[in-house]
Amino acid sequence: MTSFRKIAYRFSKDEAGVASYEMVIATTLFMFIFGWMLETGFVLMRWAMLEHGLATAARDVRVNGIPASASTNALAHDYIKQTICSNIGIIQDCNEILFLELIPVDAITGIPNTSAACIDRTGPVDPLTDLPQVIDGDRSAADIQQVMYMRACVVVDTILPTSMAMPFAYDNSGGISLVSDNAYINEPS
Repeated sequence: MTSFRKIAYRFSKDEAGVASYEMVIATTLFMFIFGWMLETGFVLMRWAMLEHGLATAARDVRVNGIPASASTNALAHDYIKQTICSNIGIIQDCNEILFLELIPVDAITGIPNTSAACIDRTGPVDPLTDLPQVIDGDRSAADIQQVMYMRACVVVDTILPTSMAMPFAYDNSGGISLVSDNAYINEPS
């Protein structure tokens, strides 16, 4: 037992390599914080692009309306979704991962206060389309003076594996849900 105490005593008095311990601790902490900042920057950049795409699409629909070729709810939904994704360059496979809700708003119900629906990447899901009813293929007659609430949700993956410690809301597949909303009113032409 005395030999172990002597070895431990000699080891505790040896100051060789003390700076490397401090360097390992400080570098690890610095790299972890740097990774958090990098990941937060990428997430916020994708969220800002989603906001921009949704605002641009709402402005396009408000000013130009939905084209006559989009005569059904499904085609109008796809047109708006494609318009949003054409303004988002940083989100990969936007048309496949974007979940778009289109909800008519009236004075009684107001803006929906439900949580945003996102695509469940663990199973198939159909897009939600709740546009005003098309009358005889004439979308402009159905949309005049209708306030529409648009909410878009995209589930994106983190870049760094250490990002799971960040304070984001993660879904079952490990992705982060980015949600943006906007509203527009269809003006008569």
